[in-house]
Amino acid sequence: LRNGIEISATAEHRFLTEAGWKHLAALRHGDFVAAPPKLLEPLQPTVVSRDRLRVLAYLIADGSLGSGSAVDFVNKEAALLDEYVRCLGAFDDVTPICTAQVHGVTRVSVRHAHSGWAATSLLKWLRALGLKLAPGAKPGGCRSAEKFIPDVVFSLSDTDLAWFVASLWDCDGYVGRKLAHYKTISERLARDVQMLLLRLGIDSTLHVTTYTSVRGERTAYQVTTYDTAILMERIGAHLLTAKRQVTVTGRHWPTLSRERFIAEMDTCARMSRREPVRLTNAGRIHLTPRQRERISGKAVGRVLETFPLPESTRHLRLDWQAVERIEPAGEAHVYDIPVDRAPKIVALGLLTHNSVYQDQIMQI
Repeated sequence: LRNGIEISATAEHRFLTEAGWKHLAALRHGDFVAAPPKLLEPLQPTVVSRDRLRVLAYLIADGSLGSGSAVDFVNKEAALLDEYVRCLGAFDDVTPICTAQVHGVTRVSVRHAHSGWAATSLLKWLRALGLKLAPGAKPGGCRSAEKFIPDVVFSLSDTDLAWFVASLWDCDGYVGRKLAHYKTISERLARDVQMLLLRLGIDSTLHVTTYTSVRGERTAYQVTTYDTAILMERIGAHLLTAKRQVTVTGRHWPTLSRERFIAEMDTCARMSRREPVRLTNAGRIHLTPRQRERISGKAVGRVLETFPLPESTRHLRLDWQAVERIEPAGEAHVYDIPVDRAPKIVALGLLTHNSVYQDQIMQI
């Protein structure tokens, strides 16, 4: 999709369009498909102490985890370094070691408080989460391009998730008045961050760029949101850096098919185009056919408040994303099971009609 979300599905999988459910084989470039505006939190959220969550977020963002059993946080922000040392207190056998490096950077390493050779509870936790590998494995953990958000984070409550995202954003995020973004060289981490934002009801787009470094050509991923007002409403109070002081005004609005909206207005309103303009102060230009095929929900909000337009009202409860490209993915053994009683599910940020069970689950 144009927002960077990708999904692999068989040709007969159905996706929701403004004209109804369509098979993947019938979709074309430029079609719009439905996405949820927010993902719901689990019915029984996992509870992890916030100090541990902050340590985890800091290490994912600015941690050095790829070498042996080393667990290092590298940063130059005094507030973040102090907070990291404080939060290490959640691990009772950890002693921090701070080492000044060049350009004002400080590296915070850890060692076992009682034994120079034993693995700390922090290291064991990171191994259980998959960010550090078993003893003796080479390399010892995820390098920058391999980092990801562990599954446990996705099962947090919304409030704890906002705390975690704020901790990530303090390290590698940017906040401007109308735009905010998170940068990484890990594609998996970028896609995970995009899903975390969706959990908080924040629309975002994944941008991919290449650049040249001393190690050759590299790929960078940037998760960008124009929903800065909602972002700061969710995470602003948990930020520790100057980002929390930025005045934000950005807001993402879902869009509708202009043609379908005008057709419904003509059918249901049963009045001239001037009447909705007079009653709602909506710009007349929004209520006439134009070159642009989409119309913002903000532009027609007062029209929908005044006139009964059920289809447009229903469609504005969803987020509509454009299909950027559809490519053959080859052949694979899959198990597609139609679920008749509850066929509509959310998969990778999209509404789809069938559940896909992988062969491992089928074997279980």
